[in-house]
Amino acid sequence: MLPLQMLITKNKVDQKLVKIIDAVTKSSISKQELMTAQQQTLTAKAKGEQALVEIEYQQKQEQTRQVVEAETKVKVAEQDKLQQKIAYEGSILEAKKIKELADAQAYARSRIMQADGALEMKLKAQVEVQKVWAEAFSKYTGAVVPQIQTGGGATTNGALNFMDIMTAKTAKDFALDLKNKTN
Repeated sequence: MLPLQMLITKNKVDQKLVKIIDAVTKSSISKQELMTAQQQTLTAKAKGEQALVEIEYQQKQEQTRQVVEAETKVKVAEQDKLQQKIAYEGSILEAKKIKELADAQAYARSRIMQADGALEMKLKAQVEVQKVWAEAFSKYTGAVVPQIQTGGGATTNGALNFMDIMTAKTAKDFALDLKNKTN
């Protein structure tokens, strides 16, 4: 072959080789792009699944937190209710205790009054009555003894007679027997 023909053939071969290389390169690039697209799809799918798992995990954490919070509130409410019940029962016991003490004191007072005929109360009342009339009498500015006396006999003191009368009246009013009783 002649060098020109060879050159033309070589040129044609080179062009064919370039076309083959281009075709192989394009095919290789196309395959690579396909593999990249598939990998990106798989990666996107994996990332999506990962995001879903993370969201689900966060939601489960939130649900768990809410459940624990609700259970805690229930337990606190139960404890509060128990404490209120204990306080209520304690107040009932305290009220019963106070009533029993009051009943016991009332019984003791009534027995003492029965035993001594309410002497202590009568004596206190007697003292108060004596104080009142004695104070009123002490403020009296008029004549205690009459200016003119009629009758004869022994000389008496009107003030002492008045005090004796008031004492006797008070004793009668309270049915007091101021004498010592001896059996």
